[in-house]
Amino acid sequence: MIDAKEKIKNKHDPLDGNIFILFFRYVIPTTLGLAAVSSATAIDAIFLGHYVGPVGLATISMVTPIGAFIFGAGTMLIVGGSITCGRFLGEKNYLKAQQIFTTTLIALITISVSLSSLMYFNLDDIVNFLGVNEELFYAVSIYTKYMLIFTPFLLISYGLCVFARTDNNPILPSISLLVGAFFNVFFDWYLITQKGMGVAGAAIATGLSYSLMSPIILLHFFSKKSILRAVKKNLFSPDFIHSVKNGVSEFLNEISVGVMFLVFNWILVERIGTIGVAALGVIDAILLLTLLVVRGVCESMEPLVSKNDGALNIKRIKGVFVLAFTFIFLVLAFITGIIAFNPELFVNIFMKKSDIAFSFTLNALIVFFPAFLFSGLNVLIASFFTSLSNPNISMLITLSRSLLLPIPFLFLYYFLNIDNEKIFLSIVMAEVITFFISLKYLFGSDTTKFVFLRKSYKTNSI
Repeated sequence: MIDAKEKIKNKHDPLDGNIFILFFRYVIPTTLGLAAVSSATAIDAIFLGHYVGPVGLATISMVTPIGAFIFGAGTMLIVGGSITCGRFLGEKNYLKAQQIFTTTLIALITISVSLSSLMYFNLDDIVNFLGVNEELFYAVSIYTKYMLIFTPFLLISYGLCVFARTDNNPILPSISLLVGAFFNVFFDWYLITQKGMGVAGAAIATGLSYSLMSPIILLHFFSKKSILRAVKKNLFSPDFIHSVKNGVSEFLNEISVGVMFLVFNWILVERIGTIGVAALGVIDAILLLTLLVVRGVCESMEPLVSKNDGALNIKRIKGVFVLAFTFIFLVLAFITGIIAFNPELFVNIFMKKSDIAFSFTLNALIVFFPAFLFSGLNVLIASFFTSLSNPNISMLITLSRSLLLPIPFLFLYYFLNIDNEKIFLSIVMAEVITFFISLKYLFGSDTTKFVFLRKSYKTNSI
């Protein structure tokens, strides 16, 4: 006889529980938690847009390449490690899962501290490389300085949240992230509106608030429910190297986005000035908020897919993906429709109608809006292949949408001297083309042997 506790355990087990219930059990708290993370940039943009102006919004856009590089390195370790860890948990190989967990955290601390320190002590050179003009130099320098101080704490907190979710606890990570979001709003309000600290206040607010997450999420790893614990033996094994390789697509995703922003900012500063960079900052903030549902689904999908991949359950993998794709398509279609019919509603959130950058930002958003739908679907498909430990296809999709396609389109715009707002079409075209590339690898390639058709899998029912 199976007792009540065992029934509850099976109900929440990614290998045995109902796919529909499991999917939303992970998605809802994960999305709320990621809303907290994504809100950091958006909340900063709202306060800076209304209390500092276009310079504040442009600052967020200008520092994006720095954050992309450091967070890319951290995400590579976190995502690759968590997926490999999930696969070992699915195989019931708990010792190897603990070794991956421990090694990933050691590497994460080392890399985040090293990169942040290196950039901090070469701050002026880094800021000049970003291509800032005289109007933006001071604001970007101050924001970057404080961002680098707090970046290791934020990365470590985020890493712990992801591993706790892989360890069958999607609730506590979301609580810790929501606590961070609450304090971010409070500190932004206090430091920007009450103390008048401007961009420095925004950076400090974000750093302080998300540093508070670690004590909360650590409660999971000291509880009896946690399988993942720190171990001392057989660290930095070939399994860890494989996990890093599996996370390379995430690293390239962040890096390529950083490079795209770098080129985007260079062109905007030269052709339009601070107003153009401020518009990019607003559109990026809206995109982050739009994609938070996508990233919530992706992070929820990763442990469900990776564990069933380890257990060779093809039908459950297929069920998770179909459910995720359908859900994301409906949500993004709804959001994109709202933006298309009332773009001014979104621009009003980030800046005053009287701002000189308002009109340009509104026109740019009208050009950009189709990208919201296609970018989300591309992110989902790339994440799916990463979850299956197939980083090559994920990497191709990621690089196509954020580097290989948009950069040539950006330079084409620059040399053909096309209308300023039309520069944002470069992203739209890149996302649409990448989507058809993604579909090819999902359904049309004989060489990749799409996972749904792999005969080696067990055919357990959903």
